[in-house]
Amino acid sequence: MEDITRERIEWAKDILGIGDVVTYNEVVQQWRRLVKKLHPDVGGDDKKIRDVNEAKNIILRFIRNCPCSLEAKDGSDWWDRRFGKLWKEK
Repeated sequence: MEDITRERIEWAKDILGIGDVVTYNEVVQQWRRLVKKLHPDVGGDDKKIRDVNEAKNIILRFIRNCPCSLEAKDGSDWWDRRFGKLWKEK
């Protein structure tokens, strides 16, 4: 499997028309919209549909390989980790 570079991710985001923060489902939904619009059976271009498919695969592979914390957190956790010792020492 090829390495997913920052350049490939940026290219894929441009092809799909997605932003910097997306969910797996949002990527799939956008891909479906583009496939319906660009599919060769409805007059679309073969190269464009290949690019859309490749872009989807790049982004989804990246999402699947990114770590995701399942730890319950709220804003107070950050403050406690950051400054908790200071408050407890006083």
